[in-house]
Amino acid sequence: MIRGAAIVALGWAAALLSAACEEGSTPLRRPADASPPITDAAPPPPLALRCVCGDDADGQLTFDGELAVCRCPEGPRAPVAAPARAERCDGLDDDGDGRVDEGALFSQRAALPAPSGRRLRTLVHLNGVFGLVLLGYPNWVVTLSVEGPTVWARDAFGAVPADVEAGAHQKGVALAWPDRAGRLVYGFMGDDGRFARPPAPLVGGPTAGAASVQVAARKLPVALAWDARAEDASTVHVAVVDAVSGEPADPPRTLGEGESPTLADDGDSGYVVGYHQPVGARLRLVWQRLTTGGAPRNDAVEVTDRATAPGAVDGNYYLEEVVAAWPEEDRIYLRRFDEDGPPVAEAVQVAEGLDAPREVRLVREDRRYAVFWVDGPEDAPNLRARVFTSSARPLGPMVTVAQGITAYAATVAGVAFGVAWSDADRGLHVGVGDLGCAPAE
Repeated sequence: MIRGAAIVALGWAAALLSAACEEGSTPLRRPADASPPITDAAPPPPLALRCVCGDDADGQLTFDGELAVCRCPEGPRAPVAAPARAERCDGLDDDGDGRVDEGALFSQRAALPAPSGRRLRTLVHLNGVFGLVLLGYPNWVVTLSVEGPTVWARDAFGAVPADVEAGAHQKGVALAWPDRAGRLVYGFMGDDGRFARPPAPLVGGPTAGAASVQVAARKLPVALAWDARAEDASTVHVAVVDAVSGEPADPPRTLGEGESPTLADDGDSGYVVGYHQPVGARLRLVWQRLTTGGAPRNDAVEVTDRATAPGAVDGNYYLEEVVAAWPEEDRIYLRRFDEDGPPVAEAVQVAEGLDAPREVRLVREDRRYAVFWVDGPEDAPNLRARVFTSSARPLGPMVTVAQGITAYAATVAGVAFGVAWSDADRGLHVGVGDLGCAPAE
């Protein structure tokens, strides 16, 4: 066991702003950095430009060359300079940079020395602690406490030849992967880092030939979804098992032809699974809701038959809805469905003008959805994200989380989002917080 770096919480300091824009005030220019103080007095706070129109209605701050102009309904006015404050989700340009409600990317962020040659696969959050799995041989498990040490646990799984998926449960972390024989292996690790159920093949049902595995685990029994691939066909299967013992409640079920499943919990009502069916050069994305025992609640509902790479689905039990995200040519879309199947509204465009968007993932926090994806060249892709309200209203523009990544994973961390990514320099990065403006209370 090797102890390493820790995530250090970063505090955001902000000065309160109280200023009014008076008609006829002297035009201002872009604020410049002040010279270093030459006395022992505290340096003044940085300055930002701010404009107020009419009855304290905030105007749009623009720049005509270096000249600052406040665009108000009654005409242009001159802004004033005032101490800057951190950007808040209040409809105002709090930090005076000409943008409104852009928010901070992360409130906590750290770069960690990853073991050489290990590939990041999955990220979970449990009781304030993050867990990551890095693939390779020997394999590693990383636990990250916001204020505590980083622990690298070596040889947790032995030789894992394919992808490992994990899900955070109230009792620990559930893990599943296909072994070299194509059998679905399941294990459960307690919050002490030890296996409460040593990894072993799942018994009963069609588990041979497992390739792509998904895990959903919170307070319910653990749900697993995987595709079993033969020479000329691929079928999607699901199973629900006891979290600790791994014993299945019922034999695994076959949902139908498909591949690349995606799985999420749907509150106390069960789970929602999505999977893909080839349609020429495109993919059809469909979803089904499952009971807590894994039985289908409905027939497969089609989201789209024009996906150019696999998408993702999630359940929103508060609204009794299912939401899906998928890439299509140079764009990504988000759409809400009633839990019984019909769409609630038209698809919302998440982003456009992208270079081969792929690896789309959907993370739901109670009031928000975060859509993550990768785009750009294969040798130096970008990791991007955009956050929406539960009604699919965007909370800000698309953000670039990182560039030149090699892999990423994302999860929900309480009321924030957690993202981990690795880069070409074999570095491991973790960010925790909002991906833009948080919703107003």
